[in-house]
Amino acid sequence: MDDRDAWLAPTQAARRLGVDERTVRRQADRGLFRVVRTLGGHRRLWAAHVEQAARAQPTRTPSRPPRSTTVPYSSIATDAARASLAAWAPGDPTWITSTQAVSLLQVSQPYVTQLSNAGKLPYEPNPDVRRLYRPAQIEVIARTRRERTDSGDRDG
Repeated sequence: MDDRDAWLAPTQAARRLGVDERTVRRQADRGLFRVVRTLGGHRRLWAAHVEQAARAQPTRTPSRPPRSTTVPYSSIATDAARASLAAWAPGDPTWITSTQAVSLLQVSQPYVTQLSNAGKLPYEPNPDVRRLYRPAQIEVIARTRRERTDSGDRDG
């Protein structure tokens, strides 16, 4: 196991343990796992401790279904797309903010957030603004919404 594999994010540890991520965070805060913090302040748990805890606990099924997750665009993006994301600045046509997505989709800000959290609207976290979206993806969703609205008007 190399150094990158020796540490797990709380989400990864939660999946291995079959518990909610918040449970892992609470247990880490109580000192049940060896934890380090990244420069960004994120927890990383020692994989050996997580594996030991997984072997020690009985197998259980989660009490609720896992949250849907959106794969960050940067994890599957090309080098050019990653560079574009890293070089983002307000007004960059390659990415749009959630405020611009609200305008294009003609919905409320909470609804855009809800779609993002549900995994139906892929986004990329950004430290300068909360989320960045690909304009092409927003356009497809906006077009679909318009088509549904138009067909609904004809039926009624």
